Amino acid sequence: MDKVQKTNINNMRITEIDVIKGICIILMVVGHSGSPITKWIYLFHMAVFFVASGFCWNEIHATSILNVGNYIKKKICSLYIPYVMVNAVYIFLNNFFVKIGIYSNVSELSGGIQLIDYIGVKDTMVELIKTIFFLSGNHVQLAGAFWFIRCLFVVNILHCIVAFIGKKTKRRNTIWVLIFIINCILASLVSEGYFQFLRGFKTTFAAYIAYMIGILLRKYETNLKKVYSIYGFGVSFIVLLIFSSIATISISEGKIVNIVFYVIATVCGWIMLYVVSLKLGNTVKNIILLINGSALWIMALHFLAFKIITFTYISVRGLPVYLVASFPVIQCGSKVLWIAYSIVGVLLPTMLYFLYNKIKYITKTYNLLQRN
Repeated sequence: MDKVQKTNINNMRITEIDVIKGICIILMVVGHSGSPITKWIYLFHMAVFFVASGFCWNEIHATSILNVGNYIKKKICSLYIPYVMVNAVYIFLNNFFVKIGIYSNVSELSGGIQLIDYIGVKDTMVELIKTIFFLSGNHVQLAGAFWFIRCLFVVNILHCIVAFIGKKTKRRNTIWVLIFIINCILASLVSEGYFQFLRGFKTTFAAYIAYMIGILLRKYETNLKKVYSIYGFGVSFIVLLIFSSIATISISEGKIVNIVFYVIATVCGWIMLYVVSLKLGNTVKNIILLINGSALWIMALHFLAFKIITFTYISVRGLPVYLVASFPVIQCGSKVLWIAYSIVGVLLPTMLYFLYNKIKYITKTYNLLQRN
């Protein structure tokens, strides 16, 4: 029975949710590109990622110890291992990046340049250990977007365990309300500057709130059909536009302004993108689905891809070469340079992912032919 359940879980895909995730990936890159709409994007794009994950949660994962174990194993393979591997690669490339100027260790330089020095064998091992325990330091700058993978892994595992324990109690709804309230309190305290010792785990509370919102939205999906309309889109867009003039949100730093602001922004972002996912044509949807399939590659490589635009720009303008180390983008660039950053940041990793899969397919086919 468990094997059948596992198969059904793995085969369940919701196209609209994958489209929403793809849009969020694009918005993530645009948000990092120095675009004029970054404050607006930051209000909702990462929170919507967590909402989408919660929306896809299936209670079957928490029905037995075996299913919990299978779920954790799946998340280790799909999230934890890629997180450790990508960070490890960037740690090992640290000295090479300093040598060629992608990182800078010259203290006299400034203007968007974070100083990163050469590291020895001991420091390399320390950074690797930090990565394994989700305590990554300075030397994984280009893998900075992977905070999301770390946080998503923690939230997924935490919720699965809590859901499994919750099934053993009679007052499940009361427990979930309490957990939501506790997360709201802790997220608010983190936003105010408390619990900084939690380091990489301080993002968990705000992320779990969005995850739980996703579960609720899925539960009452039928009742919310009227909300997913052009009117819902319009209201959500206007609310986010107003919010962007008031403050912004940064889940990666645990900054949510306040809990009401955060929840409203998250729900509005979800409604807006859900409506977009319903209205898009098939061709555009397929492109976005391809981008969503490349999500890990985009997260891992878009900052590095940005360096191509930075290097090209400083070469054309005759600017100092040390500006290649600007992060995430050059601070003295053209006002429209963010468009180039966004295009390259999305397309290059997606193309590399597509190429990787083609090579993998050809190799697999060749091996099969050789056996026959």
